[in-house]
Amino acid sequence: MRDTTKMATEHPKRRLGRTIGFVIAAVLLVGAAVGYVWLANYLAKRVPAGVEVAGVDISRMTKPEAIAALEAELGTRATAEVEVEVDGATMSIDPAEAGLSFSPEKTIASQFTLTYDPFAMWRHVSGSQDIAPVTEIDQDKLLASLETVAEHTAVAPVDGTISVVNGTVETTDPVPGSRVDVQAAADAVTEAWFVEEGPVALPWQAEEPTVDQAALDRAKTQIAEPLLSGPVTIAVEDRRIELPVTVLTEAASIGPVEGTLRLNLNEDTIIDAVKERLPTDIESEAKNAQFVFVDGKPEIEPATAGRTVDFASITAEVAMAAQSSADRTAQAAMTEIDPAQSTQMLEDMGINEVVGSHHTQAYADAGRTANLQLAAEKVTGVLVPPGEVFSLNDTLGPRTAENGWHTAGVVENGVLTEGMGGGLSQFSTTLYNASHLAGMEDVEHQPHHNYFSRYPEGREATLWEGVIDNRFRNTTPYGVLIRAWVTSSLEVNVELWSTKYWEVESVIGPRRGVVPAKEIRKPAGPNCEEQAKGSPGFTVDYTRTLKLNGELKDEQTWTWTYAPTNAYVCEKPKPKKDSEEEDE
Repeated sequence: MRDTTKMATEHPKRRLGRTIGFVIAAVLLVGAAVGYVWLANYLAKRVPAGVEVAGVDISRMTKPEAIAALEAELGTRATAEVEVEVDGATMSIDPAEAGLSFSPEKTIASQFTLTYDPFAMWRHVSGSQDIAPVTEIDQDKLLASLETVAEHTAVAPVDGTISVVNGTVETTDPVPGSRVDVQAAADAVTEAWFVEEGPVALPWQAEEPTVDQAALDRAKTQIAEPLLSGPVTIAVEDRRIELPVTVLTEAASIGPVEGTLRLNLNEDTIIDAVKERLPTDIESEAKNAQFVFVDGKPEIEPATAGRTVDFASITAEVAMAAQSSADRTAQAAMTEIDPAQSTQMLEDMGINEVVGSHHTQAYADAGRTANLQLAAEKVTGVLVPPGEVFSLNDTLGPRTAENGWHTAGVVENGVLTEGMGGGLSQFSTTLYNASHLAGMEDVEHQPHHNYFSRYPEGREATLWEGVIDNRFRNTTPYGVLIRAWVTSSLEVNVELWSTKYWEVESVIGPRRGVVPAKEIRKPAGPNCEEQAKGSPGFTVDYTRTLKLNGELKDEQTWTWTYAPTNAYVCEKPKPKKDSEEEDE
């Protein structure tokens, strides 16, 4: 039999030993696990061993240490200007302006990864690797900077040229240009910046000229050579004129238009050459309708149309013929020229009757009479359309002997003297009264300084070229036609023809503030000119009313003050006595 007492005594001891062993093993196992986890977390906070970024060793550094190291070592490189090369020429671009930047944070971000893979952990402590720096590119800024580079380095293509000189064809060869391919250049900078030494080579592409060799050859055979082959004939109805080669080449230029070479003829040169060679009887001027007076009444001379060559299209016709080797005839069309003043226009003016007239009596003076007659000729037939203003100075023109004017008596500063165009104030006064009584609107007039009895008091108008004018506006819906003449008895007459519109009444008031003329004596000499005593000075009003169909439409009063026409006596100095001479 077995001793059960001994067995019961030994069994608890063995169990305790085994338990302790298990506990120790568990503690060791837990410790190892904790250490493994700690190691994994420790390694996750440091760059793996043997890691370099663009030659900068950041092994086993924490994230802040690695960022600081990269900024210290690579920061200068990140801000340095980037050299680029274009077909052998180098330029620099500012990385900040080009949107180029280096990010240490993103460069090392992948190095801090927590892993419990023993093989990965082993590589972390024993490996060796280079990692590429991470850069950030603003594509819009980069493209803009490279566009500037492209503009500065571009070589413009040179078009081929062709010209006709002294009867021969001369050409210059086309030359291709070049320009940076901006999009491809951006890709090259993105790939090479920060990781490659030396300038970044930018790709470029050739730019072909608009006028290449093929276009040049076509222009030579299809334009220049036909141009020189002979004259161009211009058909004007049944007439023919010829433009020689010398005229064609003088007017010709050959240049690019919409990608191809075309012949251009100087329009002025061609038109002048055609006009020089046109027979004089081919063209005719348009003739305006006009009023003429027959037996004192207005009649209309009808308008006639003119005819002219259509010069607007002739240059294009000549250009087509000049490039033809078969038909070298250009057709020139004729066009009608409408008169500026048609017969119907004058018929619609309503020139039917005299609506205002006046006459004044002149005195015998050859120069004065000639001036009055010339003035009458110049204003006769003048038509003032509705709403328009008539100017007597503009109608008479410059008062010069070359224009037919004569010297006669004029009043200057109250003194009678001689001047070119003397007597025109009488004509102006006669015209003013006719327009006043016809109801025309007074735009400008001025009475004389002194009063002359041959004129209505106040209602007169002097005239001085460039200083004082006589102007009126036609305020009726009809035209106003002027007729003037001087009779053999030296009566000056002015009539205004139209259709009666205004009912006119003009009343001259009494004189007031009369100042008698006096005699003024002055020493004889070149500055003294004798003058007889004339009319006194006075103030006068005159009023005009305008009615339309019996209804008052306008009432206006004019006031004028005349200076007296004083007499001037030029006295000779009295002889001195002998005693006075001795005293002196």
